[in-house]
Amino acid sequence: MARQLQLEANQTKGQLLLLKQQVSGREANEQEAFKKDVEVERKLRALNELEVEFMELKRNNKELQQEKRELIVKLHVAESITNALFNMTEVTVYVTFFTVVLGQVRV
Repeated sequence: MARQLQLEANQTKGQLLLLKQQVSGREANEQEAFKKDVEVERKLRALNELEVEFMELKRNNKELQQEKRELIVKLHVAESITNALFNMTEVTVYVTFFTVVLGQVRV
């Protein structure tokens, strides 16, 4: 009977040791999964920040394209005026200047 109890005690100890090893293994897996979750969350936040930055850059790019179009129009107007002034006589330039800029002619 004592021998039987000793045998059962040894089996129980063996089972308990096996269970402890399984628990330790699962805890290690859980810790690894937690680390991976933290890393995934960090990468997701970084991705979200990049998406926001991308949208801001895209908006800035559109604004710069619009500004470029406006500057091109102003350049063409300035070139047209310059070309027209080169073709005018001095008196015509004087009269045009005061007419356009001052809204009146002084002779």
